[in-house]
Amino acid sequence: MHQARIIGTYAGVRPTLHEYDKSESDLSRDHEIIDHAEHGADGLYSMIGGKLASYRLFAEEMVDILARRFDAPLKCTTHVTPLPGGDTYVDALGLAERLEVDAVTTRRLTYRHGSRALRIAERIERAPAEARVVCPCEPVTEAEVRFVLRNEFARSVGDVSRRTRLGLGACGGMRCAARCGALVAEECGYDPQEGMRMALRFLHRQSRTRVCAMGPEQARQEALAIASVRAQLGISGKRSLRAEEDDLLVTHPQPEREPVVASTMPPPVVRKASG
Repeated sequence: MHQARIIGTYAGVRPTLHEYDKSESDLSRDHEIIDHAEHGADGLYSMIGGKLASYRLFAEEMVDILARRFDAPLKCTTHVTPLPGGDTYVDALGLAERLEVDAVTTRRLTYRHGSRALRIAERIERAPAEARVVCPCEPVTEAEVRFVLRNEFARSVGDVSRRTRLGLGACGGMRCAARCGALVAEECGYDPQEGMRMALRFLHRQSRTRVCAMGPEQARQEALAIASVRAQLGISGKRSLRAEEDDLLVTHPQPEREPVVASTMPPPVVRKASG
């Protein structure tokens, strides 16, 4: 850690099944459904434990219990119903040749979106300029950013990042947040300056994930980088970050678009790079 440049950190909560006299690392990662009828609360169930890899099985078991309770003659289809984007295999190399883009770009695109990558490819074929890479670290194209803004409820730079991993690579968003902010403002009908301030908010948030693991020298470099980006975005002065963020909490009108349920991939726990 002392010889590396911190890119980011990530923390989460494990919903383990509690047992007395056991350390957290020894607790079961299994799941359990508790019927509270024996506690005097008939019809109340608790779903506890589990993990992301088994959540569909967990949901299936809960629905089976409810189907029996309400005498619903339903046949389970969970095991044959694909997740969004999982219905068809997409050849990433073939897609790269078709779009005349780098194979790494299409491999990441199909990894994140599955068969929905074909819809993004159609955007690029209609507007070849959207093949431009917004985030070179992941990489993320302009077409992908516009797609998640129009179809997957994204309304900020942070939303786009969570769906596409934009800004989560080695540069921490320094090379892509501003361009993404401009696209968010354009697609969502925000003022252009609002898009730039969203980008700054995202960069501050990413900075906080790094600074907790930094030493004094890296922390000073981080502060200098953020100040430089503020100047580049045209956001200067002595307003505090809290004031900037409070302004961003204003609810904006959203264009009427038919939403599409998004599937997400969990980010790694900790990322770092040498240098």
